[in-house]
Amino acid sequence: MKNEAEDKEKKMHIEAYGEHYTPKELFSKLARVAKNAGIKIVYFVLILYYALMYGDLSVKEKSIIIGALGYFILPVDLIPDLLPLGYSDDLSLIVFVVTKMKQSFTDEIRTMALNKLKKYFSEIDEEHIKL
Repeated sequence: MKNEAEDKEKKMHIEAYGEHYTPKELFSKLARVAKNAGIKIVYFVLILYYALMYGDLSVKEKSIIIGALGYFILPVDLIPDLLPLGYSDDLSLIVFVVTKMKQSFTDEIRTMALNKLKKYFSEIDEEHIKL
C-alpha cells in the first residue's frame, strides 16, 4: 500500500513539469545531448514520445508522459544536466515512468523508437536497451 501511495505522489509531481514539453523542444534537446545522455535514456525518451503520439493511453497516462518529457527538457532540474552526473535524475524519472507503463508500449512503438534512435547512435546493442 505504501508503494502505491509513493507512486501516486511521484506521478503528481511529474505532471507539474508538463508545461515544459513540446515535441520541438524535445527533439532539439535530444539533438544536443544524445551522446552525453546515453543510448538508454534516449531510447526510453523516444519510447515515451511515440507512446504519447500513437499509444492507446488514458488522459492520466498522457499527462504523466508529458510531465516526464518536460522534466527531461528542462535544463535546470534536481541535478543540472551540465554536471557529470546531470542525467542521473532524468534517467531515474524516465525509467520510473517507462517501468510503470511498459505494458502500454506496442511493438510498433518500440520499432519507431528504435528507428529514430539510429539517427543519434550508429551502433545499437538491442540487449543493452531492452525494457
